Amino acid sequence: MITSMRVGDEEAKKFYEENAAKFQGDEERRASHILVTFNGKKDAAAKAEAKKKIDEILAEVKKSPDKFAELAKKYSQDPGSAANGGDLGFVKRGLMVKPFEDALFGMSPGSISGPIETEFGYHIIKLNEVKGAAQSFDQVKGQIRAELMYQKALAKFSETADNFSNEVYEQSNSLDGAAKDFGVQVQKSDWLSRDDAAKFFKSDKLANEIFSDEVRKDKRNTEAVEVSPNTLVAARVTDARPASLKTFNEVQAGIEDKLKHEQAAKLAIQRGEKTLADLKKGGSAGDISWTTPVKIDRQNPQGLSDGVMKEAFRMDGSKLPAYVGAAGKDGGYVLIRLTAVEDGLQQLDTDTKKTAATEYEAALAAEYLTTFMKSLRIHANIKVNQDLLAVHNPQQ
Repeated sequence: MITSMRVGDEEAKKFYEENAAKFQGDEERRASHILVTFNGKKDAAAKAEAKKKIDEILAEVKKSPDKFAELAKKYSQDPGSAANGGDLGFVKRGLMVKPFEDALFGMSPGSISGPIETEFGYHIIKLNEVKGAAQSFDQVKGQIRAELMYQKALAKFSETADNFSNEVYEQSNSLDGAAKDFGVQVQKSDWLSRDDAAKFFKSDKLANEIFSDEVRKDKRNTEAVEVSPNTLVAARVTDARPASLKTFNEVQAGIEDKLKHEQAAKLAIQRGEKTLADLKKGGSAGDISWTTPVKIDRQNPQGLSDGVMKEAFRMDGSKLPAYVGAAGKDGGYVLIRLTAVEDGLQQLDTDTKKTAATEYEAALAAEYLTTFMKSLRIHANIKVNQDLLAVHNPQQ
């Protein structure tokens, strides 16, 4: 049904515009700045002096924009970034004071803006890089079309489901009319018990409907039941017979198969356990043939059952070969021979190992730093100089 839905560019574009927030990335911008403070004062004279200074610096920046980092080291009064050429790193919305943020997020990469006045002083801002920006319409057009097609198909199915449900209810003495109107065929089953019906349709609800008095005795259609996502089934009983005890001849073959299977499983377990005991004593497996050795790991069990995998990874790999037994999923017995154990890290390439080690070290360092900083805050008297924080702590 989805493939029959049609979504044009105009419709997709409208959806994009009406749901713009959905396609906003977690945008971050890497900026550098040059700060001239008010020298701890906010009177008109101090601001005028700072403004004059920032204008002079801006003139130099415009003259040699490629020397922004050098000029930041020379002139910026932000102690946190001046030594790095004014580099503030990547910042998200909400981390800077509003005038600074408004200017920064209105710039294009490589551009320079200023002077920008904040509570800390005057800034000249350079936008170096943008990442995680909003996705363009062309980038998400395919995704939007697929979503709209799905929505249309869902709406169409809902409408069709309502019509189908109404028709099988209103024309309750036959399914032929609904089958013709909806382009499907009426299918007939063999005799089914309630359990058979539940398994066949994978729906207890439909099985209960089929065996209800209204449907079974009154020869009415069942209601339309959703047996799986977007799949409706309606049924009717064409004939019924009361429950009865099956004759021995009817069940003989099934009983014999079950008894044979149980006996075979019992013998397999007995033989498997005896063979395992012999192997652990240094004996042989006798006439039992081992399968071709396979290499397994927790993500690649090579078709082994969960129970067998659990026993395999419990084995002591210090003395090889090692042996263990486990119940098979078919009721038999599985013998496991362990011939080698490999360190999972040895299978990783050098770059992957380095990346994993770096991430672990970074996480460990962050944990140590957090603990250390908490200790400092508990035992030290800290006085915060707001002016020196510049734009790095806009929430203060």
